[in-house]
Amino acid sequence: MAFFIFEFQGKWCVRERTGKDIWQHLFEFYTVETEAAVEWNQPVIQQWLEQQGLHRFQLMGVSPLQTQLLTHREIRTVFIQVKLSRLPSFLNTYRWVDRRKITSLPFPRIVTRWLEETQ
Repeated sequence: MAFFIFEFQGKWCVRERTGKDIWQHLFEFYTVETEAAVEWNQPVIQQWLEQQGLHRFQLMGVSPLQTQLLTHREIRTVFIQVKLSRLPSFLNTYRWVDRRKITSLPFPRIVTRWLEETQ
């Protein structure tokens, strides 16, 4: 899993999870889930972003692999921070929150832990 933290004009995009799962009513960043492990390095990220129609962006950072044990599975994720120069249409359904206020939202523990480490 990869969480893309897209930033535009000092705001980060998030959405509330509405599906009936353990993270229902918690917020999340743009999420890419894969069956197989992906090494999210700069060339892979750049190619993925370009496939989404993004050509002008700044890659701000990629976290080390983060893990969280759940009762039925292990979550493995990286956090990829990308500063955008324009808003792409695939993010139209997301809410944009001032990055300084992002910690006021409820997130899954793995996201909260990453936010605590980076803020």
